[in-house]
Amino acid sequence: MNFILFENFILFITGLIGIVIISLILFSIKSNKLVNLFLVLIIALASIRMIIRSSFLLGLQDNISDFIGPYKSLLLYSLPLFFLYFKAIIYDYRSFQRKDLCHLIFPAGLLGFNLFFLNSDYISKEHMLVLNAITCSGYAVFYVVKSYLLLRNQLWGRQREIHFEHYKLIRNWTIFLFTICVILTLRLIGSIFYETISSNEISGKPLTILQVTLWLVIFIKILVSPEILYGMPKLEKQTINYSTEEDNHELWHIGEIDILNQQDKKLKEKVDSKISDLIKEIEFLSREKNYFRNQKITITDMANELNIPVSHLVYMFKYHCQYTFTEYKTIIKIEDAKRLIESGFLTVNTLESLAIEVGFSSYNPFFTAFKKLAGKSPNEYAMSLTKK
Repeated sequence: MNFILFENFILFITGLIGIVIISLILFSIKSNKLVNLFLVLIIALASIRMIIRSSFLLGLQDNISDFIGPYKSLLLYSLPLFFLYFKAIIYDYRSFQRKDLCHLIFPAGLLGFNLFFLNSDYISKEHMLVLNAITCSGYAVFYVVKSYLLLRNQLWGRQREIHFEHYKLIRNWTIFLFTICVILTLRLIGSIFYETISSNEISGKPLTILQVTLWLVIFIKILVSPEILYGMPKLEKQTINYSTEEDNHELWHIGEIDILNQQDKKLKEKVDSKISDLIKEIEFLSREKNYFRNQKITITDMANELNIPVSHLVYMFKYHCQYTFTEYKTIIKIEDAKRLIESGFLTVNTLESLAIEVGFSSYNPFFTAFKKLAGKSPNEYAMSLTKK
C-alpha cells in the first residue's frame, strides 16, 4: 500500500515538473516558436494526464480519474504532435502551416463518433470496442512509420559538416524522442486491445515507473541541453569559400583565452568545440548572404537566424572576435560597399543609394565609416579604381 502511495506521489511530482518545463520553454522561446509549441503540447498532454491520474488516486480530487472510455481517444493527439514536432525541427517553419491541421482532425472526430454512438442502439458495445481497437492501432502505426521515414530520410541519414556538434545533439535527441514515441504507442495499443478482450480498463500500474522514468529523462535532457529547443542549424553548405582583404585583418581568433566570469566559463564548455563552425556560419551569413544590408539587424536577430542561443553569439564576439558586434557589422557593410563600387554600382546609382543598399540609415554615417576603414572617401575610392 505504501509503495502504491509512493508511486502515485512520484507520478504527481513528475507531472508538476512537466508543467515547470513548459513554463521554461514558453519563457525562453526565441528562434523557432513552432517547434517549441509542438513540444509544449506533447509535454502538456503527458503532464496533465499524470497529474489527473495521480491526484485522483492520492485523494486530492475525486472528479476525474483518467482519460477513460471515449475520452481515451484524446491520447492519440500525442502521435501527430510527435510527427509535427519532428517535421518542424527538420524544415524550420517560422509560421504555422494550415495544411498541418489535417493531422489533428482524426482524434477529435473519433471522440465525437464514440460519444454519439456510446448510448445508441446503432452499434453494440462489443463492435464499438473492436472498431476502436482496429482504427486506433492503425492510426498509431501510421504515424510511427511516418515519423520514422521522415527522420531517417531527412535527418538521421544526412550528416552535416557545418555545426556538426549541434547536428549530433539534435540527431541523438530525436532518436531518443522517437524511441519514447514507439514505447508510448506500444503501450497505447496494448491498452486498447486489453480493454477490447477483457472489457475492463487497464490499470497501467506495472508501467508507471517506466513512464515516470522516461518523462524525467526527457525533462532533464531539456534542462541540460536547452540548445535542442532551437532545432537544426539553418546553414548547411558543405564548403564555404570567401576571400576579402579583411581576412588579413584577423577578425577572428580561435586560440585559448582566459575567462574569469563563471557564467562565461560554462558557455566556454559548450561553445569551444564548435568555434570554427560558428565562425564559418557567421561569415557565410554576413558576407555571402549580405545579412547586414538590413539596417535593423540586431545580435538577437542573427542568433535566431543561425538557430543558436543569443548567449553563444555574445560569447563569440566577446572572446573570439577582435571587434564588437556593432563594429563587425560596420566592417562587413563597408566591405560590401567596396565590392559594389568595384562592380560599377555608382555608374547608375548615387552615393546615398549605395549607403542605403549596404545597410546604413543615411549617407553621413556611411561616409564617416567608409573613410575611417578605407582611408579615403567613397568617391576617392571609386576614382582610384578608375585610375588603375
